[in-house]
Amino acid sequence: MNLAKEIIGWLAFTTSSLMLVPQVLKVIKTKKTESVSLVMFIFAVTNYILWTVYGFLKNSPQIYIANILAFTSSAIILGYIIYNGVKKRKEKQIHKTKEVNNLGN
Repeated sequence: MNLAKEIIGWLAFTTSSLMLVPQVLKVIKTKKTESVSLVMFIFAVTNYILWTVYGFLKNSPQIYIANILAFTSSAIILGYIIYNGVKKRKEKQIHKTKEVNNLGN
C-alpha cells in the first residue's frame, strides 16, 4: 500500500507540475492575455504559495516541489497579465492625449 501511495503522489506531482506549461508557453509565444483571468491567477499564486509552505511543513517534496513549479508558471502568467494591462492603459492614455491635441488644432 505504501508503494501505491508513493506512485499516486509522484503522478500527482507530475500532473501538477505540467498542467500550466501549455498556458505559459501560449502566453509567452502570443504575448496575449485578454482571455486569461487576473483574479484566477491571483488566487492560483496564493494557493501555490500556501501549498508550498504546507509541503515544507509536512516535509513532502512531492507537494512543495510541484507547487513551487506551479507557482512559477502562475507567476509568469500573472506577470504578463499585469504587464499587458498596464501597457494597454498607457496606450489608451496616449490615444486620448492625441485626440485632445488634434481637437485643439
